[in-house]
Amino acid sequence: MSYSERTRDAEDAMIRVDPQHFPQKFSYAAKGAEARIGVKLDERGAVVRRDLPSSKLPFSIALPGRAFKGVAARAIAHREGKITVTLELHHSDPEMCIPLLVTHDLNDIVADWQNWSSLYDIPMLMVEADGIARPLANGADVIRPANDTENTGTIPARKSPRTMMRLKGGKLGVSMKYTAKTIAAG
Repeated sequence: MSYSERTRDAEDAMIRVDPQHFPQKFSYAAKGAEARIGVKLDERGAVVRRDLPSSKLPFSIALPGRAFKGVAARAIAHREGKITVTLELHHSDPEMCIPLLVTHDLNDIVADWQNWSSLYDIPMLMVEADGIARPLANGADVIRPANDTENTGTIPARKSPRTMMRLKGGKLGVSMKYTAKTIAAG
């Protein structure tokens, strides 16, 4: 079963691998490669299948999610004024980078970007004009749902303060102070 989508029409091309459904198998043609590269994604990571360039023998490598540097977003401007946005599992070896989303609609990217990052517990990266992928600054650009209570100081009704004290790391903020009268023995 595959939840990856590919649509092509005269003006628009879109590829999307859904981060909510696993396992998924798909293939893509890398720039400058003669053969297609096969990928199987699941909750743990990816298995990449390709032919070795010199001998044409099939080669497979399993990459855990943590093997990737992050989920990188890249924007490419076209002469017609259109912008193509891509998401990829970014690896230090450019041949191991795996495309996840190619679209012209900027609204499609945010949720998938966050979901892939969360799934593999890797940072969200932005590929700059110089071609270097850099992490987002302090998660400042991360969009949170309106009902997210993280860092707001409010305690959800389903969690008691006692549970919150056990879950939070660091100091509890509780101190004990004794005051008493000194009784002289005599």
